[in-house]
Amino acid sequence: MYKTDGTIGDGSPAITYNGTSYADPYDFRTKQPFLTATFTVAKAGNWTINNKFVRVDDTNTDPYVVSEVIKKPFVNEDAVTVSEQPTSATTATSTTTATSTTTATSTTTATSTTTATSATSGTTVTAPIGGTLIYGDVNLDGEVTIRDATLLQKYIAKSAILSADQLKAALVTGNSEVSVRDATAIQKYIAHQPTPYPVGQVIPGTTVTTATATSTTTATSATTTSSTTKPTTASSATTPQPAYNATVNGVKCNVGDTITYTCNAQFDNLLEDYQGYVKYSLDGLELGTFALTQTQGSAMFKTDGTTGDGSPAITYNATSYADPYDFRTKQPFLTATFTVAKAGNWTINNKFVRVDDTNTDPYVVSEVIKKPFVNEDLVNGATQPSTSTTTPTPTSSTPISGTEYSVVNNLVNVTSSNSAATVKEGTSFTTTLSPASGYKISTVIATNGDDTLVATENADGTYTLSCTVKGDIIITCIAVEAPIPPVTTTTTSTTTTTTTATTSTTTTIPSGDTVTITLVDGTPQNWLADADAVFVLVDNSTGTSYNMEGGAGTWTVNVPKTVTNITINRNNPNGGETWNSWSTTRGTGTTYTATSSGVGSWDNGSGGGDTPTAPQPSGNTIQFTDNQGWGTVYAYFFDGSGNTVGSDWPGTQMGNPTDNGFGQTNYFVSVPSGATTVVFSNGNGAQTVDTALGHTGYYTDGTKDDKGHFVTLSWD
Repeated sequence: MYKTDGTIGDGSPAITYNGTSYADPYDFRTKQPFLTATFTVAKAGNWTINNKFVRVDDTNTDPYVVSEVIKKPFVNEDAVTVSEQPTSATTATSTTTATSTTTATSTTTATSTTTATSATSGTTVTAPIGGTLIYGDVNLDGEVTIRDATLLQKYIAKSAILSADQLKAALVTGNSEVSVRDATAIQKYIAHQPTPYPVGQVIPGTTVTTATATSTTTATSATTTSSTTKPTTASSATTPQPAYNATVNGVKCNVGDTITYTCNAQFDNLLEDYQGYVKYSLDGLELGTFALTQTQGSAMFKTDGTTGDGSPAITYNATSYADPYDFRTKQPFLTATFTVAKAGNWTINNKFVRVDDTNTDPYVVSEVIKKPFVNEDLVNGATQPSTSTTTPTPTSSTPISGTEYSVVNNLVNVTSSNSAATVKEGTSFTTTLSPASGYKISTVIATNGDDTLVATENADGTYTLSCTVKGDIIITCIAVEAPIPPVTTTTTSTTTTTTTATTSTTTTIPSGDTVTITLVDGTPQNWLADADAVFVLVDNSTGTSYNMEGGAGTWTVNVPKTVTNITINRNNPNGGETWNSWSTTRGTGTTYTATSSGVGSWDNGSGGGDTPTAPQPSGNTIQFTDNQGWGTVYAYFFDGSGNTVGSDWPGTQMGNPTDNGFGQTNYFVSVPSGATTVVFSNGNGAQTVDTALGHTGYYTDGTKDDKGHFVTLSWD
């Protein structure tokens, strides 16, 4: 597996990868490509691409590399092939060639020089190397405009990549990571609204290390390359491609085009879970982005997954009992972008494997349709034949005329009535922005291409945006918790009732029946100091959620005194992910100190030692998804005092390995009586953080704490 947004040991960003195969070893005994990648040259400058091995073992567990230290010789060559297009865009292909023969030298040195001359009119370098960086100038053109806000919002939506200099310019709020708050601050500056952040000011002590260039005419260049041991080849400019040399699901296009694929779906009932995959022509299409449109609960996908027969595909699954998935009107179910890499006729298709409604009445079981629904494949807006048992309303078989633009929503505690991911130039676009229950919209900033959109406030607290499409539609909307109105005491019994809901709400509680719960940061990672996170307290007895307020490591919320069995979640503000969770019974305590993921303790209201533990599923069976490729998984249990429960470290080997349908193995183990916490490991160095029991299943997304331990996520 690999991650394009990984980090190396020193925290630097990189493409990280790992592979393990005992039954079918990897064979590089002849020199051959080990990995390949394509890059587009975005800016003028001198750039590098290098592969670095961290750990390599042969079948005798005799290592070639340990912690990046070479133990015995092998070949590791970096080769770059440049394909220059007749426009100003240049694509580079990087190939790392490896061989495990011991006759090869273990070190490789290379020098590569490129001399280019160009004749280009209208070319300007607007951010010269050595110039100063400006807060908010994300595209490094020397000024802060709507183009900077648009680029940043695309980055937040994972549809654009920023360089190190661009990230410095984007980080205007001073937080550790770029977020929607930075985009909002830039948009406020553009709209001449007051902002406390230094947007438009020079960043002290910084200079531009890369240049940004734009060109209005075609450039021709001559490139010469010299190399010692790293082979580098260059090809001359190619001739223009003929019109329509490829099709995708029957839609005409050209090599190099980026196409947008959308699967529209409609189900009669609410869904509690879904599972499926998207298969596409790997030899003709290159995946760009992929997204599920409804991701509440537990939702995940793998771009390098496999289907039941072992075929490569994008696989996905999701489960949400408390907040079901609503596709009762036809709408995008998932979206993806692809680049057409070769001439030919290519296909993209979505296939559902399992879909259940909230009555556990399945629409699909093991890819077999049990009752009708709509499943449409669309490319650039053109509808393709449906694979469902119902007949969808047909649309044009050819693309709609006009340029297609993206709709990017950066919404916090807000929903949009328009779920379109793309829009056509010249068409009408309208959406109503609605705050979550108990919230009030505080910020609405939207752009239509280079134009600023003005939102209309409605009497019910919603906002409406309407326009004729001129470019990308970028919407930032934030809702904050609305103040709770005073409670008037009357003789009517209904004035003392508590309003509960399964989703995040503001609850009206009689003033004498509340208690203030305080969450304090005691984690070594300072997780609770993250002002971008959303903290939610859940009453496990009723399912009612209460949003906490605060920052700088302390968060508070008023809840009924009867709320004792609780879970506190640290959530991604953009939705779809719970970063950390603490489940516990508070007793008489009012202040909870979190010390690690899932672990913490209560006071007793006066600084005493009331430290009840999380609900204990002793005797129950839990499961762990081995998505890190450990092969063997152990579960080590201990109690609230840190005493081992059951087998000593590394604990009990988990059994009953079962494939989860996504190329990953689930392992199972019974929880011994008295256990409150578990640590999962491979018994050979890789392990998770201390994980509070209280859930059915556990997994990790690859994130590690400062000790190198995997952060554990869970589902029920």
